[in-house]
Amino acid sequence: MGYFCSVCKSDITEKEFKYSMEKYGQALCREHQNSPGPKYDNGNSNKTPQIPGLR
Repeated sequence: MGYFCSVCKSDITEKEFKYSMEKYGQALCREHQNSPGPKYDNGNSNKTPQIPGLR
C-alpha cells in the first residue's frame, strides 16, 4: 500500500508519512509540510502557542 499527501495526492515515502503523521496528524508531502497555512500540530513540536493579547 502506497502513501500519498492528503493535500495534493502526490506519492510520499513511508518515512515522510510517519514524520508527518507524528508532527501534523495528517499525511503531507515535504512541500506541504514546509508551506505556510493551517496544519494540525498534534502537540509534539517544540513551539509555544501564541495567544493574541497575552505576553
